[in-house]
Amino acid sequence: MTGVAPKDKRGENKNHPRKFDAQVLAAIYEHIKSFKGRKSHYSVKDSRKLYLPEDLNIKKMFKMFCELNPSMKVSYESYRTVFNTKFNIAFGYPRTDTCSSCDEFLIKIKSLQSDVLKSMDIAQKERFQKEICHITIQNDVHKRKAEV
Repeated sequence: MTGVAPKDKRGENKNHPRKFDAQVLAAIYEHIKSFKGRKSHYSVKDSRKLYLPEDLNIKKMFKMFCELNPSMKVSYESYRTVFNTKFNIAFGYPRTDTCSSCDEFLIKIKSLQSDVLKSMDIAQKERFQKEICHITIQNDVHKRKAEV
């Protein structure tokens, strides 16, 4: 009658039963971040996506979350929504990204790093550090050749 549309009052109520509690949201974030993913080998520059093992899925992660946080009331759909909208994570490793040489270098480096931490002898620690440096250089050369 006045020529002006009435103001839309949808969403103005203060009762939001489905809104996440900040503490619950933080717990979901921390739980998802606790999974250590693998970065893409060849397309590291192009993507920040992490890859989790193919035997894992969101439902299993949600069950783990519920076991760790039995007092928090979170639905599977809420957990899945946070996972899909806030994280760039996939399950399984891209077959084109597997490189046995890089995997071998990383395994050797991790093994030597644990040996350094366990060793009490300073000379032995220095030898392990030199080996780590040598393997790291080999890995860098390998990656540059693959890039070319």
